[in-house]
Amino acid sequence: MEKAEASSSSETSEKPMLPPCRVCGDRASGFHYGAYTCEASIKIGRYSLTRKSENIKEVKRIETDPRLSDMDQDSKLHLQTPGRAWEVSSNIMRSTGSSLAKSKKLNSIFNFHVSEDEMEGIIAQMMKAREEFQMIYELQKDQIAKRQLEYSEHYKLKTELFGVLVPLSKEEYHQFYSETGIDIDDRQSLIFELFRCVQSKLPKIISFSRSIKGFADLPPHDQTNLIKCARFDLEMLATYRLINVDLQIRSTLCGRDFHFDELSKVMDRKMVEAKSNLARELQNLQLSKEEEVLLLGIALTFTDRCDLQCHEKVESIQWDLTTCLVYVTEKENRGMKRVAKLLEMLVEFRNYWNICQKCMKDLLDQWPQFSEIPEVREFLVE
Repeated sequence: MEKAEASSSSETSEKPMLPPCRVCGDRASGFHYGAYTCEASIKIGRYSLTRKSENIKEVKRIETDPRLSDMDQDSKLHLQTPGRAWEVSSNIMRSTGSSLAKSKKLNSIFNFHVSEDEMEGIIAQMMKAREEFQMIYELQKDQIAKRQLEYSEHYKLKTELFGVLVPLSKEEYHQFYSETGIDIDDRQSLIFELFRCVQSKLPKIISFSRSIKGFADLPPHDQTNLIKCARFDLEMLATYRLINVDLQIRSTLCGRDFHFDELSKVMDRKMVEAKSNLARELQNLQLSKEEEVLLLGIALTFTDRCDLQCHEKVESIQWDLTTCLVYVTEKENRGMKRVAKLLEMLVEFRNYWNICQKCMKDLLDQWPQFSEIPEVREFLVE
C-alpha cells in the first residue's frame, strides 16, 4: 500500500506542472517560461522573441554557463531590465575568450541566411536613396550650423530688447483671431511652413521606402499603412542632425530656422522637448551612414502598429534589415553592445511616437483647415 502511494506520489511529482518553455522547449519552472526568463534567450539578449527558434537550442548547447543556471530568482528578474541581458551576454563571451562578432557563433545565433554580397547590395541600394532623402544636410552642413548660430543670436537680441514674450494661450489666440481676423503672432504661417515641409518630404520618404528590398512588392495597402505609422520615426531619423539642442534651434529641410519657444506656440512643449531629447541621444550615438539607413528601414517595417495584409512578408523584410545591421556592426568592429544600443533606441522611439500622435491630433483639431492639404491628410491624419 505504501509502495503504491509512493509510486503514485513519484509519478505526480515527475509530471510537469507547466507546459515546456515556449522558447527553448525545456522543462519550465515558476520563473522559466518564455522569452523573458529563458536562459538561452537571456544569453543572447533576445528578450523580445515572439516565436520559437531552433537557433536558441543551438546557443544553449554551445554556451552553458553555471552563472545563469545557478542564479537565484531575484538575479534572473534583474536580467529582465533593458540592457542587462546584453551586458551579461558580453561578459560570458569575454570570459570564454571568444568574440562573437569574429566567430562562427554569430552565424548560428543570427541565422545569416542572407549572403554577404546580398547584404552589401541591400545596403547600397538604400544608401543611394538616402542621399536624395538627406541631400540638403549633406551639402550644407557648415552653412546650416552657421545659420543656426546667427538665428540664435538674433533671437537672443530680440529677447533682450522686448523681454521674454509669453505667447497667447490657444483660447486667447482663437478668440482674438475670430474677432479681428489678424494672425497676431504669425502662428498660422508657422504651421503652414511646417506642413509645407511635410509635403516636400513625403515623395522622398516614399522613394526611400521603395528602395528597401521587398517593400515595393507589398500590397499598396501595406505600404501606405507602414509609411503612415512610421512617419514620426522617419522624420526624426531624417532631421535629428538639424536640431541644435544647445542653442535650442531647429532647422527644417525647407531651409527655415525656429527657436524652441517659437515652436511651442503651435506644438505642445512636451513634444518639442521629447524631440530635442531624442535628437541629442541620436547625436551622441554618432551613427554611421549605414547604421542610420538601416534604422530607418527597421523603423519603417514594424508590424504591430497597423493592419497588414502580408504580415509575414513585412517581418521577413525587417529580419533581413536587422541581419544587415548586425553585419555592419561586425564589419566596423563595434561589437554586439552597439547593436543593443541601436535597438534600444527604437524602443525610445515608441514613447516619442505616442507623444507626437497625441500632439498632432490636438494640432489638427485646432486648425482643421490644414487637414485639407492632400499630403497632410494622407500622411498625418488617422
